[in-house]
Amino acid sequence: MKTLKGKKITFISLNLFIFISSAICFFLNIFIEIESGREMPFMFYFTTLSNIYAGIMALILAIYSAYHFDDDNFKMNRVLKIFHLTSATSLALTFVTSVLFLTPMVIALGLPLSKIYGGYLILFHVINPIIHIITYMFFYKSSLRKLDILYGIIPMGIYTIFYTIMVATHNMVDIYNFTFGGHLYMMAVMIPLMLGVTYLLSFTLFIVNRKFCKKYE
Repeated sequence: MKTLKGKKITFISLNLFIFISSAICFFLNIFIEIESGREMPFMFYFTTLSNIYAGIMALILAIYSAYHFDDDNFKMNRVLKIFHLTSATSLALTFVTSVLFLTPMVIALGLPLSKIYGGYLILFHVINPIIHIITYMFFYKSSLRKLDILYGIIPMGIYTIFYTIMVATHNMVDIYNFTFGGHLYMMAVMIPLMLGVTYLLSFTLFIVNRKFCKKYE
């Protein structure tokens, strides 16, 4: 029982960290945008949106776990399991995109890595994603169905619709370079690729959770 209580305290603490971190970064972005007058609003970035979404989910998970702190198990509401999977998948995509796509691109352009990892960006691109992924994979048995893995694609699916329309109508800069310099047809390749990667990440989180977590503590 002491081990279970400790696990719940750790889970609550990690989720509160994500919430506070996301909130601080959100308000820093507002301040920076006002001060710098930057061209691209920070809310256009999937990184920003996924971190805000994860921060909200983290707060809900922390409150739910605190409310059920004295239960003699680590059960989680099914709806929260699904939302947790979608937010964890979104941050996993942010992390993978940052490390495997944006980092090589920045290096190739001869730009400093601080463009991705400097200041609060290390929280958005690395720390928050890793912690949120851990809270999904290793703390409770999700017991979701394989079909539920598809829920993990929804946030990215919604964003790709928004992104495609905004870039195609020239209302938004192609910040992720999915058109490779203005070739709109490349989005027909990159978007299915990103959705496929998102599905693989959702599937990976699902499998790891199933393998390492007991049904109930």
